[in-house]
Amino acid sequence: MASLILVELILLAVIHFWPKTQHKESCQAEQEPEVPALMEAPIITYQSGKPAPPSPQVPIKVPDEKIIKDQEINFLEFNDIGQADSIGLSRGSTGVSKSKVYDHPEKPPSIVYIVEPTIENKTKEKALIYVSFLVNKKGDVEEAVIKRILLFDNEGNPTIEVNDLDKRVLSAVIKAALQWEFRPAKVENEAVRAHTLQTFTVDY
Repeated sequence: MASLILVELILLAVIHFWPKTQHKESCQAEQEPEVPALMEAPIITYQSGKPAPPSPQVPIKVPDEKIIKDQEINFLEFNDIGQADSIGLSRGSTGVSKSKVYDHPEKPPSIVYIVEPTIENKTKEKALIYVSFLVNKKGDVEEAVIKRILLFDNEGNPTIEVNDLDKRVLSAVIKAALQWEFRPAKVENEAVRAHTLQTFTVDY
């Protein structure tokens, strides 16, 4: 019996003092193989649909002018307007010139370019204004002088003669007259300085 107990004690001692083996668990996380990043080239895209509308254009102001070309015009004679004194409104580069001025050349100046006066209509009045043009050898207007002013009557006829008028009207007429262009008058087939008489009908 004692030997049996001794054997059990020996077994317990062996079991107790037997070196313990440590089991290390190797936990290795599964890692995906590294893949180099690929940079794709940028893709240029264009907007579909209609193109953008063009930027608005600045309106071009059309001058209130009339151009007459290659048209023969019958000119008034100075005797047709009576002996009324001229209105003292003349402008332009008159300068000093010794060349002769013709009132009745063989071939009078012919109109190439006309500019109508721009006048704000503030009244119901209407006038017929006679203007004397001094045209140089190049066809430019050297001087423009108002010679006579007729107002229209109730029947629509220019019968009321006056010596003066609203200064804004006279100024606009002279300004327009100085912009006219002519073919110069000719005497013996040479260009000369000459007078010509024209009229403006204005509502003011």
